[in-house]
Amino acid sequence: MWIALTMPFVLMLGAVAMQRLEPTPLAPVTSDDPLQHAEV
Repeated sequence: MWIALTMPFVLMLGAVAMQRLEPTPLAPVTSDDPLQHAEV
């Protein structure tokens, strides 16, 4: 059951890490907030 609770956090951290290592041209250059990039 704890796996289902931690999975969203793991996916969110994974998305943030991917975008930090590999920034996309669609991401705004002026914004350095990884959470805003993850939501988009």
